[in-house]
Amino acid sequence: MWWSPLKNSLIALLAITFLAMIVSCKYTIITSSSKTTSPKEEISILDLSYLNEMSFLEVASEYFVEAKAALRRGDSAVALKYLQTAFMLDTNSKFLYNKVIEVSIASGNPASAITAIKRGRDYSEMSDEDLRKIASIYINYRSYVQAFQTIEAVKEKTMKDTLFLMRLSMAENLAMVGALYNSQGKHDSALIALNKVVEMGIKTPNILFELGMANERLGNFEVAEKYFKEILLDKPRNSMFALAANYLAYMWAERNINIIEAEELILLALAEEPNNGAFLDTYGWVLFRLGRFQEALKQFLLAAEQVKDDYVMYYHLAETYLELGDKKKALENFKKANEFVDNPDFEKIKEIISDLSE
Repeated sequence: MWWSPLKNSLIALLAITFLAMIVSCKYTIITSSSKTTSPKEEISILDLSYLNEMSFLEVASEYFVEAKAALRRGDSAVALKYLQTAFMLDTNSKFLYNKVIEVSIASGNPASAITAIKRGRDYSEMSDEDLRKIASIYINYRSYVQAFQTIEAVKEKTMKDTLFLMRLSMAENLAMVGALYNSQGKHDSALIALNKVVEMGIKTPNILFELGMANERLGNFEVAEKYFKEILLDKPRNSMFALAANYLAYMWAERNINIIEAEELILLALAEEPNNGAFLDTYGWVLFRLGRFQEALKQFLLAAEQVKDDYVMYYHLAETYLELGDKKKALENFKKANEFVDNPDFEKIKEIISDLSE
């Protein structure tokens, strides 16, 4: 599935390149001059003096393993605590930083995000980029007074560079316009706005994603593929990486090309967001293309638990049941798909329903 469950958040992502959330938590390490232990074991923070740099990295790795286990259980709050602790031990890890951001967004704790970005600094000591992040968080959570104060701090830092401020403001506005046009299906207009941003020398992962989506919807598949690959090659694993991997995998599955590579990509996306319904649907569609229909059905049923507002979900289920010889369930799901009367495959599905009903 393309991205429908996430389309509302993509526009917000354009304004927030990165969010950081580090939830305050206690971590412990067992006293040992020769080895480290599992984060599950209780220890005193005073024993940190016994650890060398490699020991910190090893312990960070153990906390990350615990975080992944918590995510698999669907416990994002516990996962976030483990990730925060891992990041405290390995502060140079962009991967951990981005993972903390991803899980933090799911946990919905803006105060902790702002604390993480500030890192004990007041506004006068922070970069305008960090100030913009904080302002975006305040806006998203409707804390408009605080947002205004933060934006004023940005202005104070950039008021001497009027040209820079004008250029940045124009780029941000064009990027937002491009995303809005994409969400409205006006992909030609989206490309005009987004290409102007690129001409200004700004190519963030969010811009690249919107460009990839607009080109794919217009049938410019090779151009779209180039933009998605650029995200995958240049950026660490994070939510935008997962979105690009999912989109490219689904694009290939829809065209029934590069299916082995598509499976590799969607598995990478699922490693980042294992419970994402759109990603599970993409995996099911890839498995369908590989002729592994029972496995595909399992993924579609999992996806259906997460996604209930998209005809594609039911269409995929129907196609799979048809391949498995269950015409009754196939017909049932084709009918569910056509309850969404604005779906682009309405007439096609209507004919299938007619044939199966005879």
